[in-house]
Amino acid sequence: MEWARKLTKDDVAILAGKAPWSEKVPDVDEGFTAADGKDKTRAKAIAKVIRARLAKANKDHPIGYLVREAPADDVKDLSKLAGHLTENWFITKFRKIFARDEMNDDLLIVPARYNGAEDTSEYEEMLPSSPP
Repeated sequence: MEWARKLTKDDVAILAGKAPWSEKVPDVDEGFTAADGKDKTRAKAIAKVIRARLAKANKDHPIGYLVREAPADDVKDLSKLAGHLTENWFITKFRKIFARDEMNDDLLIVPARYNGAEDTSEYEEMLPSSPP
């Protein structure tokens, strides 16, 4: 397994188009130039404004802004997954390179075990299909 992630309410909202894929980080220096900082009294006032903007940004987003990039078509296509994925489900990525002799048998997924407890999740296999 390459990675696994439990889907949250926010993830499902992104898939449904009710939340943004990425957030824009505010520019706390907006409106000021390097020349503005050369005047000592003006520089103190500017620093105070910038600190206030930073404090507001930290208060609004205490764990930071969700900034990520992806091709616009890929982000638009996320809505295709909205009906298939639900909050609290896990999404996983497996990577396996099969040898020629392994291609004769079907891939068997067995329940995971951890500290004696067995994973009883249901698994569905969805093969790629063309859009209607």
